[in-house]
Amino acid sequence: MPTWFPSLEELLEYEATDFSPAAQRERFRRESGDAAAALRGAGAGAVRPLRELARDVRGLESALHVEEFHVGMPFHYAGPC
Repeated sequence: MPTWFPSLEELLEYEATDFSPAAQRERFRRESGDAAAALRGAGAGAVRPLRELARDVRGLESALHVEEFHVGMPFHYAGPC
C-alpha cells in the first residue's frame, strides 16, 4: 500500500464515525469549546508578561531606577502582536 493511503485503523475509525447532522453539530460544539479555551489560554499567556512588565515599571520609585530596568522590553513584547 502507498504511504499516503489511510491505514486500516483510520479506515475503521472513518466507518465507525457518525456523520449525521446532529452528531456533527455536537462534535463542532465540543471542539469549538476546546479551541476557544486554547485561544483564551494563549491570549492570557501573551498578555501576562506585559502586565508583569507594567507592574514592575510602576514599582520604580524614580527615574534613576530606570537604569536598572530594560526600557526596550515593552516594545519587544508588543512587537509580535
